[in-house]
Amino acid sequence: MSLLPLIEPGAGDDSQNAFLAQTPPLNLFKALANAPGLAGLTAQFGGVLLFQSELDPKVREVAILRAAWMVGNAYEIGHHERIGRDVGLDEPALSAARSGMVEGLPEDQALGLRWAEEVLTDHAASERLASRAIELLGIRPTIELSLTVGYYLMVAQFLDSFRIPFEGEDFKDGVQVAEL
Repeated sequence: MSLLPLIEPGAGDDSQNAFLAQTPPLNLFKALANAPGLAGLTAQFGGVLLFQSELDPKVREVAILRAAWMVGNAYEIGHHERIGRDVGLDEPALSAARSGMVEGLPEDQALGLRWAEEVLTDHAASERLASRAIELLGIRPTIELSLTVGYYLMVAQFLDSFRIPFEGEDFKDGVQVAEL
């Protein structure tokens, strides 16, 4: 059960309703609406990372999913496994994000997975990994990879701290129960 009110569209004050009118009906946004000024900026940043980034979407989703699995955030796992499939991740890539095993992944996806792991275990990507990312992906996509992992860790912390539930579906350990 959420520790924050989940504000339904039309049920908040003017600034909350304005924010909710611009976002999908996700519990993340319904919870963020409690702080509409920050909510708008947070959602805008996430939108830029998802829709205006030069980072390959498959690399992005592998990195997000690996970070989500490492911190045990079922909400992000639930959403980003679907998004990952939508951008073309296959089952071996999704399995790699779950396990951390990079064998068989394209180098760019393996790099995204390792980036998330290093940030979570060492609080930063190694110089070697950052240099390889710049070489392989380019400067801007590497910056976007770094900011994407950081952003989704922030979102996962918010979701977990306030016990924000996944929308209307039963999940166990990040996997839809109906698929078990």
